[in-house]
Amino acid sequence: MMALFLLAGILVDFLPGELMNLAIALLILGTVFLASSLGKIGIIVAPIEMIGLVGNVLSYLRIAAIGLSSVYLALVANEIAAISSAASSWALIIAVLFHA
Repeated sequence: MMALFLLAGILVDFLPGELMNLAIALLILGTVFLASSLGKIGIIVAPIEMIGLVGNVLSYLRIAAIGLSSVYLALVANEIAAISSAASSWALIIAVLFHA
């Protein structure tokens, strides 16, 4: 998994390109270790398991993004309610609608 993160960082120019050989070597080594742990059929199943692992990580990232967006919506609701504190009934209505 770390090799995939390293490879992704290189591909988006976040990390230097000189690390490409290291990322590919770690990816191959990780696949070999995964295949050896799965037995005789591991050579066929290991790449499929790697794809499934990436899918699981992306699914958890999606859930984290939804949670983060709800936190930011709550912060915006609190800021709007604080700005309109002169009319307290409107502030309460705005806060309730945004938090809902």
